[in-house]
Amino acid sequence: MKKPGRGGIFFLSILAFLMLMTGFVWGADVTIKGKVDDQRQIIGNDGETYSVVENDMGLEIVRKHVGETVKIQGAVKYSEEDDTMFITPTRYEVLSSGETEGQGDENADDERINEK
Repeated sequence: MKKPGRGGIFFLSILAFLMLMTGFVWGADVTIKGKVDDQRQIIGNDGETYSVVENDMGLEIVRKHVGETVKIQGAVKYSEEDDTMFITPTRYEVLSSGETEGQGDENADDERINEK
């Protein structure tokens, strides 16, 4: 098996340094439940606020589901610079509609599952 050369080790060292300097702490995939607000955030049932990363799924969540309770799976990162938790969604379900009882779609209680 070939050992990494000096160039490879140097590259990995620089990459690690840059990741540390960006202020991001990378996390594993998690599942959170919470309400989508009009600031493109999820207010978690745990009281934590997560800014939704605006990939295709994230944009769908923050545009179509404001006021609704969702369950989101995805990678969570913490930015020390912004003191903000970010979630990059990979899967989500709408758990409850933001509409008041008796109004809106008859199927509002149906769970909607969306995957990447």
